[in-house]
Amino acid sequence: MTRRLTAVVLAAVLLIGVLAQNYGLRAAVVSVAIVLGGVILAGLVARALTRASKRIKQIFDDLD
Repeated sequence: MTRRLTAVVLAAVLLIGVLAQNYGLRAAVVSVAIVLGGVILAGLVARALTRASKRIKQIFDDLD
């Protein structure tokens, strides 16, 4: 988990640096924040769907 978080932070810093050269620092930070927010939200949705599918599978297995 720590390695993944470190990689995400480094990628975000590099992306901010590249975008800041072209569009300004504020636009770069906002863009990266939106992307990271979307990635975090997608991860949470995927985790919730995985848990729900396991629970549904267990319910149907118990019916047999």
